Amino acid sequence: MIDWLLEITNISYSKYNTRSPKQILRLYNQSFLLVVNCRNVVGVPSKMSSRKFFGSHFHSVSIHLAEVERIFNLRSLVTEQEEGCFGDLRRISENTSNRQPKTVCDNAVLRFTCQQSSKQDSIYIQESIIQRIAKQTQAKPRTLIPSTILNKRPMLIQSHLERISDFILPGEGVWWHTEDGNMIFYDGPDDEPFHNEGPEMHHFRSSSYKEEHQLLKDIWEKVTENFQDRKISLPLKRIKMFDKDGKVVYIIPTETEPANEDQQSISPEKNLEQDIENGLET
Repeated sequence: MIDWLLEITNISYSKYNTRSPKQILRLYNQSFLLVVNCRNVVGVPSKMSSRKFFGSHFHSVSIHLAEVERIFNLRSLVTEQEEGCFGDLRRISENTSNRQPKTVCDNAVLRFTCQQSSKQDSIYIQESIIQRIAKQTQAKPRTLIPSTILNKRPMLIQSHLERISDFILPGEGVWWHTEDGNMIFYDGPDDEPFHNEGPEMHHFRSSSYKEEHQLLKDIWEKVTENFQDRKISLPLKRIKMFDKDGKVVYIIPTETEPANEDQQSISPEKNLEQDIENGLET
């Protein structure tokens, strides 16, 4: 789990020119594995409440970080240095001013400017430490989702594939493949950062968080259609969906030579599987 956290941190502090589809896919996969293993290893925390451990910070890192990476360079969103300025301004105002409103601002700005000119860049030092530790660790191989998770947690896998549907649509052999029952993604250090099959990179000036969600939803519908028509293979036996009435239906691949022409590939189920865990709900 420490390795996954370190890699997530390294991607979050990476420079703008390193942002690529491969990096986005890598961040999705590392966040997914972090969530799954935290649920399995930590379970119910003993030193703190589950709500505190799996709270808003955990949810933001594991779910929304990779989504934001689609349109932003995460390093540009780090506000640690800006937030630290408020603490410096407060200490200067408390310790060196006479509390008179007309002099507080001038005094704070003057002393803060002098202090910053002679102060070490803590953010640069912090990033250097992160990069040094990341370089000391061995190069991580491609992300592998083991067959045990694929077989035992199909709904969990489906929720992950829906979030990266634009990487799934090109089909097996572009961004991923299956081997010995495992799902392997092409997000390793030696893999190409871009592919002609897509997906395309987007930017916050021309796209939005809401538009990205809708785009992924539309692409997943295409993936479902291709899966049903056997144009694409997935490490899933069926896909869970909801019809217009809110009832659960399961999409299965159409038989090549169906025994009954009236046989449907969308079959409703009476026994519903458990919904996706709260930690993976968006």
